[in-house]
Order: sequence, then structure tokens, then C-alpha cells
Amino acid sequence: MAERIENDCDTIELSDLRARVLILEGQRDDHDDGTLSSADEEELIQLRHLLVAASHYGSEQSATFIRDRHLEDYARQLADDLHDADGDGGLNWPFNHVDWASAAAELRQDYTEVDFDGVSYWIRS
Repeated sequence: MAERIENDCDTIELSDLRARVLILEGQRDDHDDGTLSSADEEELIQLRHLLVAASHYGSEQSATFIRDRHLEDYARQLADDLHDADGDGGLNWPFNHVDWASAAAELRQDYTEVDFDGVSYWIRS
């Protein structure tokens, strides 16, 4: 992923984060004065912060950062993936009767909140 990673993404994969940091560091190395634009420099600082957060919570190999507002949808998709509720990708009973806000709140117990430039993301602890 060469695209900019910003705090408006619903999820951010650790592998994409690492790739983007390498690209930005490579761009810095390509400049004679070793500088980036202020926007790229700010992005690099924020992405390094997320990498540190991932390493602190034991998620050095692979991890997904989930934006707080997306956690309910993430919980629903996780249940679907884990249980293959109806075999064709849709959620059926009992999953279509679950209080997903409550399920997401309980899911948070296994995750740690990290800040990405003022936006809360969750990473599995």
C-alpha cells in the first residue's frame, strides 16, 4: 500500500502501516537534505507512533487497528467469519438478533485503545 494512511480509515493493517513507513523513509533518504514535506513528516511521526503501540501490545507480527466508530461492524463481521453463520456471507439467527453495540463493548476488553492523531483505534492486546 503506497497510499497515505490517515485517521479516517475504518481499519489499518499492520503490514500496510509498515510498508507506508518504509516508503516515507525511502523518500526521505532520496532527498539530498533528508527532509520530507511537512504533511509527509507528520504522517511518518503518527505512523511510527502506531508501530510503537503495536509492539507494546504484543502485536508485532500482524494486527489490525480498528477505528472506534467501526468496532460494532467489526464485531459483526468477526462473528460472521468465525461462525460462517449461514454459509453465504449473511448473518442469520441468532446473529441477526444480537445487540452488536453490547457485543462490541465486550470485545473491547481484549483490545487496547491507541490514539492516531486524535482518533481512537483499538488493537488486540
